[in-house]
Amino acid sequence: MLLLVASSLLITGCHSHDDHEGHDHSEHDHEGHDHGATLDVITYTLWDGNTELFLEFSPFLLKKSNPIRVVLTSLDNFQALPTDLSIHINNGTKIKAKSSQTGIYEASLTFQKAGNQKLIFVLGTGTNKRSIVLKDLPVFENQEAAFRGTHPTADAIGSINYQRKDAWNNLFKVETVQQKPVGTIVHTSGIIEPSTTDLSTLVAKRDGVVNIRKKNLTSGAAVRARDLLFTVTGKGIVEDDLEMNFIKAQSNLERQKSNLERKKKLLIDNIIGQKEYEQALNEYELAEAEFNNIRKLFNKGEKRHLVSSPTTGFVSQLLVQEGQFVKAGQPLASILKTSRVQIKVDVSPRYRALLPTIVNANFVNPYTDKAYSMLDLEGRVISFGRMTSHAEGHYIPLYFEINNHPDLSPGAMVEVFLMTQANTQQLSVPLSAVLEEMGSYVTFVQKSAETYEKQVVEIGANDGKMVQILSGLSLGDKVITQGALQVKLASMSAAVDPHAGHNH
Repeated sequence: MLLLVASSLLITGCHSHDDHEGHDHSEHDHEGHDHGATLDVITYTLWDGNTELFLEFSPFLLKKSNPIRVVLTSLDNFQALPTDLSIHINNGTKIKAKSSQTGIYEASLTFQKAGNQKLIFVLGTGTNKRSIVLKDLPVFENQEAAFRGTHPTADAIGSINYQRKDAWNNLFKVETVQQKPVGTIVHTSGIIEPSTTDLSTLVAKRDGVVNIRKKNLTSGAAVRARDLLFTVTGKGIVEDDLEMNFIKAQSNLERQKSNLERKKKLLIDNIIGQKEYEQALNEYELAEAEFNNIRKLFNKGEKRHLVSSPTTGFVSQLLVQEGQFVKAGQPLASILKTSRVQIKVDVSPRYRALLPTIVNANFVNPYTDKAYSMLDLEGRVISFGRMTSHAEGHYIPLYFEINNHPDLSPGAMVEVFLMTQANTQQLSVPLSAVLEEMGSYVTFVQKSAETYEKQVVEIGANDGKMVQILSGLSLGDKVITQGALQVKLASMSAAVDPHAGHNH
């Protein structure tokens, strides 16, 4: 009996299993039945001027409470955008969004009809209000319809997630791939030199001993116009005692003056002729000129040659030491204005024909990797050599003059990118957008505000700021131009749900 009962139970169980396998799920009502599945997260990224709005939600269901997350970013500095945010459904129901933290907002929406709806995001208050509109947003009658439904205008999801709140805490920027006019680019090097028009050399006007009058006067010291820098005195030096020369010149002037007055009286009395009087006048004028010249070397009765700075700038070279004897005409120091500098560039003879066509150049400080445009620095091409020489290392010298910049100090070496007149159009991105990876070059393309895709590209020439893209990107693509390394590190982590960590 026991065996019969066991056999009967076993057969019944087998029939029950077979019936379940033959069950048609296509006619099964999903509502109220939990399959353990969840709806995908949908994202939309909207740009309006300098504002980026990122919207994230699960598919909207009719007459349900549908939570959403909104992230606002100012594209001027890629920082969180604090503002008041309200959401209008089809110009009707208004929902006030709550800020969970600066730039991040949350709200819950309830829809009274299915089909494509419109959301209007109103930023700001009062007269500063502005709107960003999202059209054709589907609302589904139930969860089954949501599973089968689509969002044709939603963001394409990238494989790399990098949340906006992380971007706000780092240097970050996204720019659009553009087509720009380009010409021939020549990469070379140069050295920054003082401008010949801005460099003044101070010289001794008399023989004597140098006294440095300005405290801490060294190469690089700042000076102002008319600052007293040196005195040169000949006191104690027999051959060129300035004080003695001053006394002699003064005595000679007084003697010639007395002689001229005496000759004048004799001329009036017709004792001497006009020629003799004019000779005395000439001797007086020479004595007066000599005395006035020596007197200019003195200040407030000091019997010294005073040397002051002719301009505001800094000491380029200090050429003498305290107590040093100098001869008249010997340089004491050179003073450089801080307004203009020159850049001497060495160009290979193979580019000789291009030199007359140079219209711009970028100068890159190799220590900071920052590039500065000749046009931005109000620069110009001064001249270029017409031949090569052994003294120039068989290169052709090319000279630029630009406004002085703290990052381009005289004496420093710079990388130089010479550019000719543009003759073609080429896709270009900032040089910082391209990273080298195992012999290839990659960029990171934005798919939504918080997801990116790594893209291998083929690059062409660069001008120190922009690099040509030969393949891999399309016009209008958005690529990371600052912060690409952080996103690369995120891409190297283990595969993660693109929306992991989001607070819904």
